[in-house]
Amino acid sequence: MYGISVSIRWVAESLPGPLTAVSLVTGVAALGIIFGGIYGTLRPDEAGGPAAKSPLTYCAVLGAVLSTAGLALRVL
Repeated sequence: MYGISVSIRWVAESLPGPLTAVSLVTGVAALGIIFGGIYGTLRPDEAGGPAAKSPLTYCAVLGAVLSTAGLALRVL
């Protein structure tokens, strides 16, 4: 979710003006975070994550979803 938040922020800040080296690096980093998160979610045993989900895991995911939704509402 953090990667999605960074991506939304990147698009909102980069579209109005010219792309710079810093904005391109930020966009690539956001994509890396997204793909890393997807990999860790789909294959937690290979990524070194927890094998069993706990209530704390679900709280963290809910917090990330709400944070991203709040950012999307502010940007849109």
